[in-house]
Amino acid sequence: MHTNITGVSLDFIIHPGISIKEKLEENNMNQEELAERTVFSAKHVSEVINGEKEISPKFAKALEYVFGVKSTF
Repeated sequence: MHTNITGVSLDFIIHPGISIKEKLEENNMNQEELAERTVFSAKHVSEVINGEKEISPKFAKALEYVFGVKSTF
């Protein structure tokens, strides 16, 4: 098991894109609809979900508005 200096196992850390994909499924929403609701491009949404891009604070706030999940999550 991998740990970092905080003692948190790196085996349990997942990319935020996985959580977003789960929220899309829970809300019967596709990536294009999320792009429209967040005013980010479909390409941006896809890159975040596929782990190619990190979540910016601005995108996190947009996700908070769409999903009702705190941006700090």
